[in-house]
Amino acid sequence: MWLSDAQKIGVALTTFGALFMLLGVMLFFDGALLALGNVLFLSGLTLIIGPQKTFYFFARKQKIRGTICFLGGVLLVFLKWPFVGMIVETFGFLNLFGDFFPVVITFLRQLPFIGTALSLPYIRVVVDRLAGSRTSAGYLTEPVTESTPVASRGSAKRLLNLPSFSKSKDHDLRITYLTQIGMHEKFLHSLASRYLAIKSQYPGEGRRRWHLRVLHEFWEGLHNDLSGLSTKLSPDDFMQDDDPFDYLTEGQELGIVLRTDYSNDHAWQAFCATLRDAEQELSEAVKQPEPADTEEARSLGQTQTEDSDSDAESVGGVPFPIIKAVDPSPAERPVFHNISNLTALRILNEVDIRPAPSPPPGESRIHPPNRLIDQGGWQEIYSGMNIWIYDTQSNNDQCVRLVSQEGDIYGTATGDSWRVQGSHICELQFNMSFLGMKISFGGLDRWDYTQRRQNLDEANQTVGIPRSTST
Repeated sequence: MWLSDAQKIGVALTTFGALFMLLGVMLFFDGALLALGNVLFLSGLTLIIGPQKTFYFFARKQKIRGTICFLGGVLLVFLKWPFVGMIVETFGFLNLFGDFFPVVITFLRQLPFIGTALSLPYIRVVVDRLAGSRTSAGYLTEPVTESTPVASRGSAKRLLNLPSFSKSKDHDLRITYLTQIGMHEKFLHSLASRYLAIKSQYPGEGRRRWHLRVLHEFWEGLHNDLSGLSTKLSPDDFMQDDDPFDYLTEGQELGIVLRTDYSNDHAWQAFCATLRDAEQELSEAVKQPEPADTEEARSLGQTQTEDSDSDAESVGGVPFPIIKAVDPSPAERPVFHNISNLTALRILNEVDIRPAPSPPPGESRIHPPNRLIDQGGWQEIYSGMNIWIYDTQSNNDQCVRLVSQEGDIYGTATGDSWRVQGSHICELQFNMSFLGMKISFGGLDRWDYTQRRQNLDEANQTVGIPRSTST
């Protein structure tokens, strides 16, 4: 996207502002240089994002402490207290702009020489911790959108009217029902026409591989007219077959943490302990209603008593544990070792399609097209349990990759991911499953580009699911 003339000037002013502040610090906190740098930086920021957005950026309730410190530090610099002012200003700057660090680091890692330097042994540990902690903490301490609620004791009361599901049968019926209802008609036509033939041609592969083979044929014949294809099959005919990896998604959990790196058992055990502690804390928050709502509390108690025989592991309609941690057996580990986000989706979720998001006004569609973003106006998507991937980096930062089941804004892709701290997984899963929270980054593309590139390269493979070694 091209910058306007005002934004180009803003970039220049911001750059000069940062340079003057750096020189001011190097010259033993020279007050004049620091003051000039602050003026240029704020002026440039205003030109880049506009006066209104600049005001909203500094006026956010969640960042008010950072705003006070940053502007207070600027004021102290102007009042000829440069050393104290820069300390206070730096604290405010980190609070306000720390969420941008992962994006900057991801970009720098793509550069030829800087990327190599950031990958050096000791530097990489520091950079990974910086990127991982800011990526997760920054977005979980504030709403993703202005209307997104955060899990708390008060918000847990909203679950009083949610239906309860038993641990196996009812949960499977719910998942099947939602999948059937959500599957796009165009893909249903393809399944009705080709599923049985594909199943006969590739016996023993399993439901998800058969679906992907049908979808691959759909992409190859995208512009063919499917309206006249046979529709004699019902969704039950191609949704009830077994899959070799169904055992991983059995149970009432809403999300699954999949271990894909096996080099550090101690780090994995520490991560699991953190996850269980966070889950216990969420369980206590859900089961304890606010004292003022005695009528609702009484109603909740009656409901839990009635359901105690059929659903002993559910609190107010919320399944516990809410997250399933999967450490594959030694025989299965080669299947999952360092798999991509897309492969994880294809193993554990059900595939579907939807119309691709519309590109912004004045922008053309991506070229070359890719099914994970936009191919012929369609996008490959997935549904099922949310997937959190524990990878090699998780051993150091105790974060996991949250995998997106569909693209967000135009240009983002199915399978995109961002890193989340283990202590925040349960709260985020709760918000996504029951309170409708969406990961949108305020309309910005702040997903991990390295993972996206890998997914896009793998997308056009015929199936892309490794075979299970379980018997």
